[in-house]
Amino acid sequence: MDIEWKRASELFSEPELYKGGTEAVDINQGQLGDCYFLTVLGAAANESDATLISSCFYASELNSAGVMLVALYINGKREWILVDDFLPAYASGTPAFVHSKQVGEIWPCLLEKAWAKWHGTYARVESGQISIAAQHVLGIPGADWNLDRDTAEKVNQEIKKAANKNFLMFASTYGDNRNIHGLVGGHAYEIVKRFEINWEGNANYELFMMRNPWGKAKYSGEWQEDCARFDDDSLRN
Repeated sequence: MDIEWKRASELFSEPELYKGGTEAVDINQGQLGDCYFLTVLGAAANESDATLISSCFYASELNSAGVMLVALYINGKREWILVDDFLPAYASGTPAFVHSKQVGEIWPCLLEKAWAKWHGTYARVESGQISIAAQHVLGIPGADWNLDRDTAEKVNQEIKKAANKNFLMFASTYGDNRNIHGLVGGHAYEIVKRFEINWEGNANYELFMMRNPWGKAKYSGEWQEDCARFDDDSLRN
């Protein structure tokens, strides 16, 4: 489908920077393949520290000029990037790239546009590393663990340590077209929680609750969300 540029006021009757705060569910990935970036935004939006997202914006409201200063950490230094509210959209009037499920809320659109502007074009932010995106959005260091390079035991140990310290954690799948039990190939996820469960006297199961920035395509394998095992009262905590 053809994409054109439209002002936020052309796309929405009442565009606003925020509508009721920021939440991970605000993130709805569009046609652009930047899930690695959007999953970082979703994790930051869902943190108890609400300033993780609001501190990225110079102002708390939109203005009549349709411009906004957005902060990213470039080489570890916080820098302001000027963007306008012309957004990629379809002729039908719907946003082509990231958009909020709160109709008219555009903070995800402006952050994505600032990321694309820093790279020179939206096309250049197709695919990337989650840890790099996190460093630029949050200004924090990150570490990568790879099952092609590191043992599963090592990766699990690092995840356990990170979870105990309440670190933001992410995961990505291999970059192919496989879709195994609802896990999308070449896709990025936020690790929301880590659990250890003792089931029927067997060794502990290590389970992970993960969030998909698409807001759909749920995991459908063993221990899925609707698994009957979760009806066991002993697992409710």
